[in-house]
Amino acid sequence: MPPARKALNCLLCALLLCSPRAQADDSTLPRDSAWLLAANQARHLRDAAKFRFEMDNDIAFGSDNQFSNGWGLRIFTARAHSWDTLDGPPAWSLEFGKHFPGLNGAHLQVRTGFAVGQIINTPSDIERTELIENDVPYVGLLAGQMSWMAFSDLDLRAVEMTLGTLGQASLGEQGQNLIHSWTGSDIARGWANQVNDEVVFNLNYVSKDKITGSQTSGRNWDLALSRGWALGTIFTHVEAGLDIRFGRNMPGGFASTPEIMGRSISHDATLPPPIRNKGSLYGSLSLSANYFFHHLLLDGSLLSTRHGKWVERYKLIGTANLGFHYERPEWALHLQWVNTTDTVRVDELPNNGDKMNRFLSLMLEWKIQ
Repeated sequence: MPPARKALNCLLCALLLCSPRAQADDSTLPRDSAWLLAANQARHLRDAAKFRFEMDNDIAFGSDNQFSNGWGLRIFTARAHSWDTLDGPPAWSLEFGKHFPGLNGAHLQVRTGFAVGQIINTPSDIERTELIENDVPYVGLLAGQMSWMAFSDLDLRAVEMTLGTLGQASLGEQGQNLIHSWTGSDIARGWANQVNDEVVFNLNYVSKDKITGSQTSGRNWDLALSRGWALGTIFTHVEAGLDIRFGRNMPGGFASTPEIMGRSISHDATLPPPIRNKGSLYGSLSLSANYFFHHLLLDGSLLSTRHGKWVERYKLIGTANLGFHYERPEWALHLQWVNTTDTVRVDELPNNGDKMNRFLSLMLEWKIQ
């Protein structure tokens, strides 16, 4: 079997094995698992075990340089009152949650998440076949993730592990050109110059605390402070930010945000809205500042044979994320726009049409039935 297909199959198998419903026929499930499925059907989306599919793309902005495309398929377990009562994930993962600092507390709810996903990064001129010296590198990343969340309506603590591969096994060329064939975009011809094959990993942590807000059956709003860090070969950075939500019948907890694999944590730290049998319609605005010590999509692979830097980049980058969210008891739709400050130095890239990262994110959630 080709290495690329083998890597993808391994990641998909790991996701399915960790799923709260790893077997398709309910009659073959142990009695306790069958009961869990029945119980899940009665839960609100924000309480239940669920799937989340995310697609991120910059096509709306007419530019392919830097972050070009990403997707992720994630499974979240149902919300539980403690790690000892959380059903679904392997026993070793529950022990990790129980012993990681900050993920325990009598007032905190817990859940875990499992994911596979891919991100694609390209220079500005994707029709050139030769190595482009003064632009960001071709990067494909295919990865699996596991996350742990402990939260209430007022605070959140989450940690996530990412393990993946760069190079040909990441299927970056195939993934980008498949999307481009669907959208009628130009085919990328420079993937022979992508970063070297490499196993990559990341450990990410985020904490959020609400500082004010109002949640009633009518109009809602809240304001939260966030901070976090990432350590690994994909991204290493520290961050601080501010999150605002506003709307009607908002769910408790914190809004979901897009994730570039290894860049941030795609958490599900939410609670049911005040009126459970009605829809929720709300907006969100997240503002953050990140100081990057290492940035794979701009610096290239740590094991790259290339001498010197790909581009001169800014270490401090600001990000704004504007989201619109509609949720029902069974499913949810999230549409978000992400925009950064300049990430690379303009005077070093005279032919680069876009010096910032901009993309739209579409996120769908539905209960496991």
